[in-house]
Amino acid sequence: MSKLNPKCLKGKDLAYVPSGHLTPCCWTNTSWDEPYLKEIFSDKMHIDNFNSVEEILSSKPWKRFFKMLKNNPENAPACCNAHCSVDTYIDTEGHKEKYD
Repeated sequence: MSKLNPKCLKGKDLAYVPSGHLTPCCWTNTSWDEPYLKEIFSDKMHIDNFNSVEEILSSKPWKRFFKMLKNNPENAPACCNAHCSVDTYIDTEGHKEKYD
């Protein structure tokens, strides 16, 4: 498993997805059943249930997700490993390469 450098912890923009949820980034949009992200995609986390983005980000599912990335990155969803490993480079056109 690669070492992670989570872009969502470094200021990468959040994503708003068609289901009505905020996600840590656009790459997590197809990871509804992944551990930690499953909670973020739950009905209770729909944006209609909150008054602000800050309220969403301070919720338990989001706090758990960020804590996992910081303290136990080996438990990160597959999409995080695919796009945020330190040995992966993604250019401006979305082409992904692995560093040797």
